[in-house]
Amino acid sequence: MALCLLCIAAGRKGAPLSVAGAVQLLAFCVFEACVGVFWPSMMALRAARVPEALRATIINIFRIPLNAFVCVVLGNVRAPAWLALSAAA
Repeated sequence: MALCLLCIAAGRKGAPLSVAGAVQLLAFCVFEACVGVFWPSMMALRAARVPEALRATIINIFRIPLNAFVCVVLGNVRAPAWLALSAAA
């Protein structure tokens, strides 16, 4: 299966994967593994530490800076790029 994955990543069937491509694929797999561990851990900590009655309010308060950041970034992007970003989402 790993060989099949490397062939797909190379873009051509049977083409060897370069060293840089192998490093990039390995880094991607490590990143995905970290994300796969992070979110369940955060949900468990949230359930253990944040009271149920206040959970939605606290989570929404922490989302305000993220939403402000997105608005600032999208406000500073030129129109064609902004439309491309919207179409990709």
